[in-house]
Amino acid sequence: MLRALRKAFPEAVLFAHVRPLVAPMMVRHPDLDAVIVSRRAEGRRWRNFWVERGALQAGRFDWGVLAHPTSVAGAMLLWLAGIPRRVGHRIFGREPFLTDRLPLPGKVHEVERYLSLLEPLGVRLEGVERALYFWHGPEERRFADELLQGVPRPLVGLHLGTTWPSKRWSLDRFVQLAERLLKRGAGLLLIGGAPEASARDAFLKALPGTPILDAVGRTDLFQSAALIERCDLFRPQSTPVRCIWPPRSGRRRWPSLGRPTHNDTVRGERITAWCGALCRAPPVTGGPALSRVRSIAVVWRCSRQRRSRRRSLRRLKPFV
Repeated sequence: MLRALRKAFPEAVLFAHVRPLVAPMMVRHPDLDAVIVSRRAEGRRWRNFWVERGALQAGRFDWGVLAHPTSVAGAMLLWLAGIPRRVGHRIFGREPFLTDRLPLPGKVHEVERYLSLLEPLGVRLEGVERALYFWHGPEERRFADELLQGVPRPLVGLHLGTTWPSKRWSLDRFVQLAERLLKRGAGLLLIGGAPEASARDAFLKALPGTPILDAVGRTDLFQSAALIERCDLFRPQSTPVRCIWPPRSGRRRWPSLGRPTHNDTVRGERITAWCGALCRAPPVTGGPALSRVRSIAVVWRCSRQRRSRRRSLRRLKPFV
């Protein structure tokens, strides 16, 4: 979306309002002029909200594009900042704060959903490039080449951590996947930051004496991106392998954007089909995700039974 905006309006000044977690990444984005970091989640939320309103108001922006699909606070922030034109998807609760309300697309790729926000601004989407990219540079690529010297191919990268516990893949399954990949002659690379150190230690303890390259805690975000680029296959914590480079056959969770063009990516697509059976175990049950589903289901069932008056709420038994 940012690339399309910059191409359509090369003289425009583009700011991004982002959370602190992604701020170090977005500061280096080649199509952005500056970044405003949100502090709403820290301490006094409404006070910080009003400070952010002042920052946006001081920028005297002409347009505001709300990329978040459901945020009501984001739409309210653009409205309070006095931005004349505010574009976003039509979601209940935030329509009064938007000037251009678009219907939320159905089953489309996230890239298409973001690009649909640019149509009211006059951006022609026919020739817009859809390929995903990351903005690491030659220095990070040289670092990756030096670190991966002598590592056997095909190279499979593993990321053991996630910020969403409900999406966490079991460490035992990572170990099983690594054992099968090592038996087939693949090289393994562990990628992650300092928070993944404990998972890394448990993973290496389960595979003593195995030739695994450990880069956890040794790289920044852009160096990690260069390492992932050099991998033939990358298995993150939150996404099944089949969703990264899905084979031609089988159902896909997200629509494909076409065949990848990078040589390593094409090679990774073949490896995905080669070891796709290794990652078809169902996700781990239990934990926060199951608790949330149970809570929602109980509330829905309670309201339904209250309307039908079949039984009292005290006699309702929780269910999954």
